[in-house]
Amino acid sequence: MDRSRPTAIPRAIVVVLERDLVDKAKSGDSVTVTGVVTCRWRPVVAGERPDIAVVIRANSISVLSDQASQIAITEELREEFRAFWAARAGTPMRGRDEIVASMCPQVYGLFYIKLA
Repeated sequence: MDRSRPTAIPRAIVVVLERDLVDKAKSGDSVTVTGVVTCRWRPVVAGERPDIAVVIRANSISVLSDQASQIAITEELREEFRAFWAARAGTPMRGRDEIVASMCPQVYGLFYIKLA
């Protein structure tokens, strides 16, 4: 990172993984990280400008190569998808509502929570 400009965008950002997230990925994996962006202050040295590093404290991590290998979309599944939306071509929001209502039946009656 170019330290001469205070608004420089870093080429890499440190991601802090804690607890069960530590073993989810290994070096070199392509991942999607959800977390909180924070600043980490480096030790202050008298007479020098303070150095701050941007870090992400991860809440969840998904390895992209794992997801790609687990998804198998067959032609039968594609046809079922097309038929579902063709039957609801005039009312796509009803189709959406059917899908949302079918998800997580344990959360009964909380449509907006499921929608979120």
